[in-house]
Amino acid sequence: MSRTFELRGTVRKDSGEDLSDDAVASMVRMLCRSDLNHELVCVMGRDRILSLSQQCLRLEDALCTAICIIRNCAGIADIHCQKSGDNLRRWANELIEESKLDFDAALSRVNDKEGDEE
Repeated sequence: MSRTFELRGTVRKDSGEDLSDDAVASMVRMLCRSDLNHELVCVMGRDRILSLSQQCLRLEDALCTAICIIRNCAGIADIHCQKSGDNLRRWANELIEESKLDFDAALSRVNDKEGDEE
C-alpha cells in the first residue's frame, strides 16, 4: 500500500513506506544523535506520523458517513413502519461507542468538505 500525506499543500510519499509501523517506531526509539542516518530517521518518523494521522482522519470521515447512512435508513424504516429502524439506530450508536469516534467533530468535518465541493 502506498502511503502518502499532505504537507504544506503538497502530496508527498512516505519516505519509509517499505517499512512496517513497528520498524519505523523502533528506528525512531533507538535513534542516537551521533547516528549517521539521524536526519533520515527523523524525516521517516515525521512522514509516518503524518501519513497515519491523515489516514485516521479519512477513516473517521468514512465511518461518520456510514453512520449517517445507517441513521437515514433507520428513519426510512420508521416511515414504512418497519421494526428494523430500532436495530439500525442501535448499530449506529454502537459504532460510535466502540470506535471512540467524536461523531460531532467528524460530521462537522464531512459537512465542511461537502460545502467546499459545491
